[in-house]
Order: sequence, then structure tokens, then C-alpha cells
Amino acid sequence: MRNVKMEIKYAVWGGYPVLFFAAAFFAVIFCFLSPVLSAGVRQPVVSDPCAENGALLSILDRPTVSDSSCVVKPGKVVIEAGMQDFFFNNQGVKSEQVAYPYAEIRAGLPGNNEIKFFPPNYNILTYPGFNIPPSSGYDDSGIGFKHEFGYTQNLTYSADVLVAFPSGTNGFQNYGTDFTVNGQFTYSLTDALSVQFAPGISSLTALSGNGNPRRFFSFNPDFVAAYQFTSMFQLYGELFRNSIQGVGLSGNYWFDGGFQYLITNNIEIDAEYGVFLDPPSGSSGHYIGFGTGLMF
Repeated sequence: MRNVKMEIKYAVWGGYPVLFFAAAFFAVIFCFLSPVLSAGVRQPVVSDPCAENGALLSILDRPTVSDSSCVVKPGKVVIEAGMQDFFFNNQGVKSEQVAYPYAEIRAGLPGNNEIKFFPPNYNILTYPGFNIPPSSGYDDSGIGFKHEFGYTQNLTYSADVLVAFPSGTNGFQNYGTDFTVNGQFTYSLTDALSVQFAPGISSLTALSGNGNPRRFFSFNPDFVAAYQFTSMFQLYGELFRNSIQGVGLSGNYWFDGGFQYLITNNIEIDAEYGVFLDPPSGSSGHYIGFGTGLMF
């Protein structure tokens, strides 16, 4: 998951953090009870798509905005990391922002659950060709919890809860505790071609025009298609939407695509390119990214 998710914002008022805490609490309770509740239900024998040869391609959250429908298996740890280089043109003012390491540390838990940690990214913002001082700093760190509800011959479905804490540097943090709840539904059309729908809802914060923190709300649908040429190599394309970007800003669409390659069953590398599809008049944006995933 890239932190473009952490920048999707829409106005919301005071009760929403309580609702998010309540939803997260009951989701966690249900996730731990669901194996017990379903123990007496006889299930058909279907191979686990998250445990087959080359499954790391299915397990990794990166490089897409959406998260994987698979959880990390108990006793396993997955570490994901990378960098992204963003290029923006805002009414003729060009900027470049490099962010790394986009780290995500995921540990498998019993009952088809996982816990994950997000260390802060370091950001470097410059304005090439313009007499504007550069800036740099850390964005927020966070923690998440995911539960995989199950799978059939073609469908794998899960949900996660993410919380980011206002721990970053001024100018790069969100100035409040942020909450995101996502669903992930991946459907295999053929042995090689799969599609995913990943709706999300976020309660985030940012500074308003008067410099005071304000809480915002966003609905974030995400669509991904992936084609796996071999058990070690796949291409993907993704369309991501947020309902609004920030205070006084409309929503936007991003498209990104790239490849993932397994060097071994436990080591992955990837590269991606993304573009801002509907920028305001006179503006544009795109980015490139590279990364890796390791499973232990």
C-alpha cells in the first residue's frame, strides 16, 4: 500500500473517529471468532491461492495502492520496501518529491489474521528551476490488522483496518490520528488473469486554510487487473479514485501499472509507473517507483 492512501481526504465531523474505533474493535473480535464459528461447517476441498508456488506475488501489498486479499501465513514475516519519485506541475510551478523506504512489516497470526507496521517515509521535496527552498522530513507511522475471511475456487476476500499516528515532521504529517478501513475482493477469471475490487473509507486530517487541523472523510474505490505469465512474473494495471484530495479540493483518478518478478519464491522485485488522470487545468502529475518484497 502506498501512502497516496494517506492523502485522500473529505470533510467529516467529530463522531467519525469513535465510529472507526468501534468498527475496528468489532472487526478484530469477529476475525478471531470466525474460525471458531465456522469450525462445524463442512467446506469443499479447494487449494489455497495464497499458499501455492509463487504465492508471494499474491501475498504482497506492494506495489499497488490496494492491499492484497491474502494474509501472511502464521509463522511467516513479509517485509516490503521501495521508493517513489513524484513529478508535479501546478500551474507552471514544477516540483519533485522523492519518498522512501515505503516499508511495511507484516507478520502472520493464527486464524487467517496478520498484523502490520508502517515505519515513516523520508520525503525530499524540491522545485527544479525555481527559487523555492527545498524541504524534507518524515511522514506518519502506523499499524494495521488484516483478516482473510476465506476463499473459493475463484474468489479470495479479506478486510483490514489501518491507523496512522501524527508522528511525522511538520509539513509532512497529517496532524491527527487517521483511520482507514478497506475491503479486498480478488476474483480469478482464468489461471493467469485476475481482477480485484478494493473499496476503502478513510477518516483523515490536514491543516485548513487558517492553519488549524481539520478532519476529512473519503471513499476510495480501487480496481486492479493482473496477468501472471508464469508463476514468477506478472503485469498489473490499477485505477484508483479518491473522493477528494484535501481542503477545498476535488477528487481525482490515478492510473498505475507495472511488473512483479520473483527472483526466488521468497524474493520479489517490482517497478511501476503512475499518472494523474484528471488534474486541474494547467496541472499534471506522474511518478515512477521501484521496490522489493521478502518473505521469511
